[in-house]
Amino acid sequence: MIMKFAKSITIVALAIFGAFLSTSEIAMAQSRGKVAGVVTDAQTGEALLGVNVILKGTQLGSATDMEGRYAIIGVPPGTYELRASYLGYQAVTIQNVQVKTNLTAKHDIELSSEEIVTEEVVVVAKKKLVQRDVTSTRRTVTREDMNLLPGIESTSDIFRMQGGVYEGNVSADVFGGQGQNVAVRDSDVKDIHVRGGRGGEILFLVDGVPVTNPISGGHEALNMNVIAVEQIEMVAGAFSAQFGKAQSGVVNITTRSGGEDYHGGLEFRTDQLGLFGENYNFSQGALFLSGPEPITRQLLPLLGVNVPGNAGFFFSMNATQEDGRQDNGRVRQKMELFGVELNEKQNNDQNINANLSYEPAKSMRMKFSLNTTLKDWTFFNWQYRYIPDNMRRESRDNINYNVMFNHVLSQNTYYALNFGYLNMEFNRSNDGRTPDDYWMISRDLSGEVDSVYSTVEPTAADPVWLFILDPNMLETFYSEQNARAYTGKFDFTSQFHPEHMLKVGAELQYSDLLYYQNDNGGTELSRYGRYLYRGGEEADKPLGPHPEFGTSRWYFNTAAAEGSFYVEETFEKEFIVLNAGVRADFFWLGDQVTKDYWKTRWENVTNLDADWDDYLYAISPRFGVSFPILEETVIFFSYGHFSQLPGKDDLFKDPYSGSNIGNPRLDYEQTILYEFGFTHQIVEDWVIDVKSYAKDISDQLGRINLNFTGGGTSETGETVSMSDNISYGRARGIEAMLTKGYSDFTTGKITYTLQWADGYSSSTYEDAIRQTENPDQPRPIRETRLNWDVRHQLIVNFTLTSPEGRPIDLFGFELPDDWVITVLFRAMSGEAYTPHVPNSTFAEEQRLQNTATGPNRFYTDLKVSKGFSMFGTKLSIILDIFNLFDAVNAYTGSGFNAYTGKPWVYGDVNHGNVEYIRPYQKVFYDMTPYVYSPPRYAKIGIKWEF
Repeated sequence: MIMKFAKSITIVALAIFGAFLSTSEIAMAQSRGKVAGVVTDAQTGEALLGVNVILKGTQLGSATDMEGRYAIIGVPPGTYELRASYLGYQAVTIQNVQVKTNLTAKHDIELSSEEIVTEEVVVVAKKKLVQRDVTSTRRTVTREDMNLLPGIESTSDIFRMQGGVYEGNVSADVFGGQGQNVAVRDSDVKDIHVRGGRGGEILFLVDGVPVTNPISGGHEALNMNVIAVEQIEMVAGAFSAQFGKAQSGVVNITTRSGGEDYHGGLEFRTDQLGLFGENYNFSQGALFLSGPEPITRQLLPLLGVNVPGNAGFFFSMNATQEDGRQDNGRVRQKMELFGVELNEKQNNDQNINANLSYEPAKSMRMKFSLNTTLKDWTFFNWQYRYIPDNMRRESRDNINYNVMFNHVLSQNTYYALNFGYLNMEFNRSNDGRTPDDYWMISRDLSGEVDSVYSTVEPTAADPVWLFILDPNMLETFYSEQNARAYTGKFDFTSQFHPEHMLKVGAELQYSDLLYYQNDNGGTELSRYGRYLYRGGEEADKPLGPHPEFGTSRWYFNTAAAEGSFYVEETFEKEFIVLNAGVRADFFWLGDQVTKDYWKTRWENVTNLDADWDDYLYAISPRFGVSFPILEETVIFFSYGHFSQLPGKDDLFKDPYSGSNIGNPRLDYEQTILYEFGFTHQIVEDWVIDVKSYAKDISDQLGRINLNFTGGGTSETGETVSMSDNISYGRARGIEAMLTKGYSDFTTGKITYTLQWADGYSSSTYEDAIRQTENPDQPRPIRETRLNWDVRHQLIVNFTLTSPEGRPIDLFGFELPDDWVITVLFRAMSGEAYTPHVPNSTFAEEQRLQNTATGPNRFYTDLKVSKGFSMFGTKLSIILDIFNLFDAVNAYTGSGFNAYTGKPWVYGDVNHGNVEYIRPYQKVFYDMTPYVYSPPRYAKIGIKWEF
């Protein structure tokens, strides 16, 4: 781990050095916003020409035109001070100007004559509750919001507070109808369903650079700690043509940067005190430091060397360990976290985030970033309850480098270049053992193989207890994934007319992809292995390592490339804002699937023609219009086409072994989205926001079994299946939100979502599994509720805060200041599930699919923090309590009895030809800990900042 980290630091240092030598060849910028408005004479109301308007602390600014209009473009998201100055007039500074990604912060300014006002006027901008130029649903979470809300520790935690979002874990194992583990995903990654879409339909960006998993697609590769984050923006509606590779939403994470002053902090959190509830052996430590870069700003000037421009830095690191609620009970080993040897826990992860920003001139800005996510964890499997050390472990090492360059060509035009590198490594194995580590191969004196046997037993459940009890039965499953993605991006923005802004951009990503999965290599020889060692039938050597072992194995090692081009126009007047654009995406399938040997093998297995094109492309028009009827009222409508590539495993899995193969004939999955929104500020601090949306999803992946369509079988005689663009889904919903802006020490938000999510299947593999279990079953011809169809969802958060220096007066008594209390309440209806009916026919089971609804769920989390100022620094005590009222929430997955509509309990009846009370042993096995959400528990922390 230390060597890997040292290597990473060396590489990023070289990248920074190279960037300084050749700034004109570097590529892209983080997403930006705009500040605009009109400057007038406070007495006459006349427009003022040539007023200098700047953002203090930056080199960004503008001058007003004949009509008094100004526009500052290319502003990084954050909070600024806006200053307007003009000869003969008193300067005005507006504080707390908030800039959001791809939106306009509108601030009109009135200047008074120096004869009337003698001192500079300072105004604190009130947070705007109605954004006039929004043409799709956007939710922005600032660093201030993250500090207020309970349980916001990493970037993935923001989904818990978003309406229309359902969060579940990615299935670590997807088993086909023949019991094969046909899909392997990182079990630590969340499956986020946005507005009825499937999981894995989100584009994740860090500072505007894609950090989505290059193999599976649509999942976050960097789950960053919020200590390194300035702002997170989530677009759930019809996002602009600037963004692609997603069907359901965009999450844009803006990292923190260094400023003119030094800031730093330390934080530690734990639940090991056992306050108010359970103890999951959680501990987390984090630190950060930021400010002006000391070498060029302080050290070199002392030596007589003056480097032009300004430079700043930010650095953070954090480490987290916990056993979690589902402690697997394994023997803990030694490990290193940042070079310190510790006892491992079930989950161990560490993050390093660093960036260096440099402004060599007023018109140029560069930023060099390093983001890492390293995690090791051991798996929890209820079947291995009594032999936990026989279970597998997983590790993920993801490293991201970004080099960004921004160049302002004129007051109204700038371009941005970016180069990004993402390296993703994932491994799942039994303590690092590969398939050949489980075999003993003896040879005679001549070197010929004498005997070959496995040293472990195939896993099989005990017939009475259903658990795996034999200590010789190990999970010998092995998976290795590695992806290296190189991304270059160019964006050009020009406010070429006061009412028109043009954006043009292009992106190219080249990826080296390796995927290797061996399901049963520890206990089974491949057909090639049987030919090699036991004189079996002659067989082709499968691709990838360990070709002698495993009948269920998949491999690909290929290069691929994808790119895009977009053009977008924003037309803005007082009474209308129009965004229109079009995006073109293309994909090159790479080198592996174009080889003759690969095509021949694929045709032999599928009995289909390998007639795929080397390139895919998709055209996606986008349109959005906003009508700012009044300053307090906005109506908008948006429409767009959104395309996304299937996962690379669905495209490239080799056809040499295993019953699940890749299909290079796949096309883009498509979504058409319509959205209508209405926002109205009822009174000064209260806003109501209503959105309705509709999504039509076509060319969705479904699984087909080829022996039913004229295809062949695998080497083990099993049915061969592959993905195809045969499925369809749709979602409809209404989202209503009532927001109270900050006043009288309180702020809050209530969000209610009513949603319908229907489709032909809830996963790519559902059709194939059903068809394998019952070959006579036709493919679905009607829609049913999807597994994540949570019809009702209510989210309430309320914050009571007493800022430093502003204590609350209660009945004449002045309370202490500098504290925060936040309550986050979530209620939702249950997931859809298929009820079981005694002695039901196959047709009845089809008719009943997902017609029942699981139990409702309720969560209440509480955050309390108190700050203390001391010697110019601040110390805070923080308490997070989760599931405050200890609610018992049940899920409809493992451990749920579909006959009763509740989790399994002793006394439940086993239905069949003969009904009887289910035996004790089987009910004990059915009562898995997965079925319930965690009970009440609390984390307490201490944070020190300067």
